[in-house]
Amino acid sequence: MNSSVSIENNKNSSEKKLFGGVFVLTISTVIVKVTGLLFKIPLIHYVGIEGMAYFLAAYHIYTLLFVISSTGLPVAVSILVSEYSAKRNFATAESVFKISLLIFVLLGAAGSTVMFFGAYELAQAIGMPDAYYSIRAIAPTLTFVCVSSAVRGYFQGKQSMMPTAVSQMLESFGKLVMGLLFALYALNMGYEPCICASYAIFGITAGVALSMIYLVFCRLFRHHTIDDNISKKEIRAKSIFKRLILLAAPITISASIISFSSAVDTALISNRLQNIGFTEQIASSLYSCYGNLAVPIYTLPLSFITPITLALIPMLTSAVGTGDVLRAKKLYSSAIRLTASVAIPASFGICVFAYSILHLIYPSQIEGITTAAPLLAVLATSVFPSALISITTAVLQAYKKVSLPIISMFAGSLIKVVLAYTLVGTQFFNIYGAPLSTLACNIIIVTLNLYFINKYTGNNEDVTQYFYRPLFCTAISVGVSALIYVCLFCSTRNENICLLTAIIVTVILYGILSLSMGALGKEDILLLPGGKKIFKTLHKLKLVKN
Repeated sequence: MNSSVSIENNKNSSEKKLFGGVFVLTISTVIVKVTGLLFKIPLIHYVGIEGMAYFLAAYHIYTLLFVISSTGLPVAVSILVSEYSAKRNFATAESVFKISLLIFVLLGAAGSTVMFFGAYELAQAIGMPDAYYSIRAIAPTLTFVCVSSAVRGYFQGKQSMMPTAVSQMLESFGKLVMGLLFALYALNMGYEPCICASYAIFGITAGVALSMIYLVFCRLFRHHTIDDNISKKEIRAKSIFKRLILLAAPITISASIISFSSAVDTALISNRLQNIGFTEQIASSLYSCYGNLAVPIYTLPLSFITPITLALIPMLTSAVGTGDVLRAKKLYSSAIRLTASVAIPASFGICVFAYSILHLIYPSQIEGITTAAPLLAVLATSVFPSALISITTAVLQAYKKVSLPIISMFAGSLIKVVLAYTLVGTQFFNIYGAPLSTLACNIIIVTLNLYFINKYTGNNEDVTQYFYRPLFCTAISVGVSALIYVCLFCSTRNENICLLTAIIVTVILYGILSLSMGALGKEDILLLPGGKKIFKTLHKLKLVKN
């Protein structure tokens, strides 16, 4: 009896700690996203749309090398540190960190060297020779971020999310402050847009360096527990290295495929636009409007799917591991319903109010947002399938089918590259080929992921049934909001007030409709961080049934 009570208490404690960590990371992610927007608003004003094209080109190359060098390994480190710590094999857990840190430093140094000394060749390859300066400015960041990734993986393995959350916010605020200061200095010195962009992007390097210093201090002053009575024999370095690589490889490959397709986009868009008659300057401006104005708004709603994914993986893994088939199916269904309930209204809302959203955020870039708004409206259709990618990939990973998402990602990315090359290189589609190819890519990946889930996990439920109610509720709430927006605009002519009113009406109306129609149930709400408190509040308001 006492044993069962103890197990239950440990389970509750673990879940509480898990949701606490997820909540902290959710808050930090939202702050990081908002800070990123705050960084770009004045930066675009200082550097200009053309200068931001060089900024974005360098950032995409950095992202590709960053993903290759440090995406899978932090996850592998956290898994192994967690595993050995649970067995109270603390000596091996420490060895995992030391070996992974060495690997990270070597990978980071190699990546930084390639970027710094190969900057000219990389800039030429993407059709933007003046991006050379920005590529060199961001090159050292790879080394800093690799060290940070090793330490974050260690702390996450110890189920300590606070260092990761704080370091993310430090990095973001450092980028905001130093990036803008450097850009303003370059602007006052009268430098060309490409030089101003390199000063601005050096702010990212400075922000990442600040984050790394904080994490290193956290690690140095952490109390390290070594229990030699329980773990006298430490696993050899060769064995740890092998396990790290085997765990990290599938995750790194799947993430690298998507990043590679984005880097190819960078090279394709500018070159293909120039092939059909656009000048280098106009091609760079179009690419910048798409990548710097439209894409950040498209990715913003996806950050709210992260807590669902983070909560789902450990719970689903536990259910699968214990053979609890019914619970595994319920968790999968709840995750899909939650994703649909968040992503569908976000997708519709961004599509309908694309111009107003961009005008609210970038009021001084009228010409830029006129170009970017229709691009964002097309890109918004990709929000929902993109959100489903995160959830379905997490489900496959929980079932230990880590190689299957690689197939999906490869197929989707191949379609994206082929379509982008074809469509952007035609006069009719030109820059619109970019968001259309992204939509096709996301649909292919989701379709394959769902097929793999149905075939290999036993979850053969038709999940499309969970899309109808959110679609219906969204159509009504966004339709009513659009009508209110038009009426208000006719009387006030204040676009920002009209948009904010429309957003508030959409959220309230959609929430009431979706809860009253049963689009979300008790199990779905409990899956959220702080789900119990949310459910109790909604139950008191008689919006959900027990």
